[in-house]
Amino acid sequence: MNSLQIRNAVKKLLNREATIVSILPDAISLKFTSLPGKKVPIRFDMEIEPDIKYVVNGVPVMEFDSVMVYSDRETLAEINEVYTYHVQESGLTDTLRREVTIAPVVGARVVPRTIHIMVPIEQLIAKRKQVPITVRNLPEKVQLLLSPSVVEAKYLVPKSL
Repeated sequence: MNSLQIRNAVKKLLNREATIVSILPDAISLKFTSLPGKKVPIRFDMEIEPDIKYVVNGVPVMEFDSVMVYSDRETLAEINEVYTYHVQESGLTDTLRREVTIAPVVGARVVPRTIHIMVPIEQLIAKRKQVPITVRNLPEKVQLLLSPSVVEAKYLVPKSL
């Protein structure tokens, strides 16, 4: 039998939802399950660095926080979380929207295979404020003169604030 004939023969044995990933002509190894899937959390592998005068303003928003993993009983028992492929972005000046692929798990099928993430990036703006200087816990018999009694503080805040 050639590989196409083997593929067709195996496909007839399995249900319509089954996917044949690869066929090795010298050996046939079939792995299937009728067990329900296991819901596991997604762990993101991300390094996000905004450009200067920009900041990550909030937590990343994920399309899903978990995925379904399908496999045999022993493999499912060992899987407690799945990871994404590494995402590294730098010099960001706008909100990052990206589709991230979930790293494959040996001997298991992960659904969905990709997930959309959104990382809010916001511009920083300069602000100034006059801050009065006050004294605390001064003993009663001590008199203190402050000069200056007000200072100007300069700081950066996200534009939305």
